[in-house]
Amino acid sequence: MRSFHVHPLTPERVFLAYPLVRSALPAVTLEDWTAFAEDFLPGDRRPSSTGILTVENESGVIIGLVAYECRRDLEQGKVLIVDRLLAFELLDRRGVAELIVEAIEAEADRQGCRAIHTCLPVVEGRQRPGWLVALLQARGHDVASMSLCKRVAAGL
Repeated sequence: MRSFHVHPLTPERVFLAYPLVRSALPAVTLEDWTAFAEDFLPGDRRPSSTGILTVENESGVIIGLVAYECRRDLEQGKVLIVDRLLAFELLDRRGVAELIVEAIEAEADRQGCRAIHTCLPVVEGRQRPGWLVALLQARGHDVASMSLCKRVAAGL
């Protein structure tokens, strides 16, 4: 029987999460990933209001992750911003995603947040993946805003 466990990502395990990141986001380099992770992992220079949670299988392989940050929202007060929710498990991807969602809800409660804002990527104008949107909506998440992105040249 499969068993999955949620753990905070530590600096020593950042490299072990890269295969998952690369499988979901092929254009992301190892350097991109380590810089991103460094910005989220709590430490001497960073607050404990940021982090990355991972889901590991019984062999210790990272098969899911989510980055989060607490921020003040003008309307809702303290909120947990969730970014890069990734889940990859051949037999139970939904189960891994459910663990991640439960973990972020627990983190929001621990941090004293009044809401969770989850950012999901789109591909060709469509939400991706539909099953993840349905999972979040089944747990009480609603569409509350829309985010737009304009790519700009570096250094401008």
